[in-house]
Amino acid sequence: MCDLSKSQFKVDFGNIPVDAWERINNFDEATFTKRGELTSAFYDDHAQPAGTTTEEIFSDLPLKAQKWINKKYHGYSIGDVFFYGDNEFNNSDMLI
Repeated sequence: MCDLSKSQFKVDFGNIPVDAWERINNFDEATFTKRGELTSAFYDDHAQPAGTTTEEIFSDLPLKAQKWINKKYHGYSIGDVFFYGDNEFNNSDMLI
């Protein structure tokens, strides 16, 4: 892990305890709990934030999105919901 990523994490999230740091697909990943939700923050090779992911549940989605999914995928079982927040100011693309 890059010490610069760890420093940038503190700037971005304060003193939230990090459960784990990992190097995945050219990104430093910090896994932590924020507001009771398991969250990961990803930092590029220059320790700049690339994006975050959060585990959610279907009812957390906006009602309009829930209706569209239920209509489009009628008869399918609803699984895990994974929210990805992209840092638009960082050109490092994450593939999920």
